[in-house]
Amino acid sequence: MALRCIIWTFRTKPLYRTIGTDSEEPTSPKSYSIGQVAADALELTNNARGIGWNWSKGLYIPEETRPTHSRIAFILSTIPYYLFATIIFDSCHFAVQSFSPSTFGSGVGGTIFDSTLPPLQMYLRSTAITLLSGFTVCYNIQSLYYGFTIISLTLPLGQTPEQWPPIFGAKPWSATSLSEFWSRKWHQLFRDLFVSVGYNPASYLFGHAAGVAAAFFVSTLLHVTGLWGMGRGGEFLCTAAFFMSNAFGIILERLWTRVTGRRVEGVWGNVWTLAWLLMSAQPLVDAWARTGMIGTLFFSERLRPVNLISRAVLGYNVWS
Repeated sequence: MALRCIIWTFRTKPLYRTIGTDSEEPTSPKSYSIGQVAADALELTNNARGIGWNWSKGLYIPEETRPTHSRIAFILSTIPYYLFATIIFDSCHFAVQSFSPSTFGSGVGGTIFDSTLPPLQMYLRSTAITLLSGFTVCYNIQSLYYGFTIISLTLPLGQTPEQWPPIFGAKPWSATSLSEFWSRKWHQLFRDLFVSVGYNPASYLFGHAAGVAAAFFVSTLLHVTGLWGMGRGGEFLCTAAFFMSNAFGIILERLWTRVTGRRVEGVWGNVWTLAWLLMSAQPLVDAWARTGMIGTLFFSERLRPVNLISRAVLGYNVWS
């Protein structure tokens, strides 16, 4: 909200709703009821991507595969996505917690680097934890998003299916460059914040590379603040190591294209992207683990999806 207030303060044109991507700015003033003003304020405060508003220009929206002609059909087609994302999210979360249930698998916290293991085994273990943590975050966000999609379209809030397109690009792990991963595959919920507060002013003053670095620095601050809320420190250096290294990786990709005339893409681009993400994310995941964030409880023991499935198949809970 603080970043949005900064963005709105320095806007030179008013914010207005749009029907399509080619909508023109209203040329004549309109009168609004108090209810409409309140609805617009609520929408502006909570609409992360700006879908349906003029400030979402340049936003990448993944292709929609669900039927949008009918609200009921859209809701019914979203339910399987919600259930699938929730089960995968909880299964990956369970797998991560199972590596050490008494330390980072709980609220106690602990490092993902087991110093009692030989170096190769220690880093293979931490890499596996990092990979599973990435899937956990990805499907957790999708589960929440699909859940809010169903609620928002079921309640009389005036929402339409077009306002709830997919939040992630298809198969984020298939990205063939860091640029593609962060701009098209990963969610774009905070894009406007990073671009408006970070990239735009820095690139205007110092060029594209500085803009990229500034955008990822704003992302660092946002994620540090969230981690600081755990009450065990913000882990600034670990968080910055991940986001700023990805800014550096994107700058390297641009430099590669300039020098060779070829874009980072294809199979080797995918290998490069996954390797960079897995290496750079380990300090961040370790920070999550040490602050107890990985031990977060999203469900009660009785209602946890992995327990519901294990009780149906095995007759007992696999996690308690």
